[in-house]
Amino acid sequence: MPNDHADHPERPLAEDPRADGPLIAHQSSPDPLMAFRLMEYTVRIWRRHLDQHPDATRLPAVLPVVVHHNPAHPDRPWSAPTSLTDILDLEPGTAAAMAPYLPRLEFLLEDLAAIDINELRAQPLTAEARLTLVVLKTITSSLHPDVDLAVFADDLAAVINRSDPHDSGEESLFGLIMRYVLLVGDAPPEDYEALFTRLGPTAREAYMTSTAEQYIQRGRGEGLQQGVQQGRRQSQAETLARLLTQKFGPLPEHHQDRIQHAPTDELDTWTDRILTATTLEDIFH
Repeated sequence: MPNDHADHPERPLAEDPRADGPLIAHQSSPDPLMAFRLMEYTVRIWRRHLDQHPDATRLPAVLPVVVHHNPAHPDRPWSAPTSLTDILDLEPGTAAAMAPYLPRLEFLLEDLAAIDINELRAQPLTAEARLTLVVLKTITSSLHPDVDLAVFADDLAAVINRSDPHDSGEESLFGLIMRYVLLVGDAPPEDYEALFTRLGPTAREAYMTSTAEQYIQRGRGEGLQQGVQQGRRQSQAETLARLLTQKFGPLPEHHQDRIQHAPTDELDTWTDRILTATTLEDIFH
């Protein structure tokens, strides 16, 4: 579930050139030229279709849809035009007269800032579509995303039941949604354990797989940060030892050992004393 940004032309969230269907883009902020971007995507789909079917004389229908959600400002609604006609630089009267001869494209807008959870529950959507919108709307902005997600337990169960049994938990649609929930959301994985356990062994497996991956990624990040900090401390210790040797001669072994095991703040203090110290004792007192 990628997040497009309005100041960078991104690929759409979904485009299928093989058959009639929706073209879906996810926007985290309004884009004044969104209708033009969708027209480009649509032409790209048609071009692929013609490349694959060189004898075709008709084009597949493409339904452009924009899902808007800004995690930083979840209550800020879409404010850009939703029609290609509205971004053409024409006077209103001229635009009306030329309307039959101008390219037209108007996209469906699913503005998550303008809809609440109960409205999402009532929309005539597939479980997969509804669950995707719920996750996009709540995971990064809700104080209790696990509680919001639990309201859609029936949709979760439906997605699980329709998952390909040959897919692993991570490769299935449900597994992808759970990975997004656990890796993007602020709530700790433990908050979701009861919900996924209640949904059965497939949900539990996806939860365990995604949780393990999150901890692995977190551990890698923390390990990298610790490694960088340790490298800086070691370099600082070596620099301090070299400066002290140049000023006072070879360092006694107990001073070398003390420098090697000192924390960064203590190394800072000893380094600051080099300019005014006249003996090693002035450094380490």
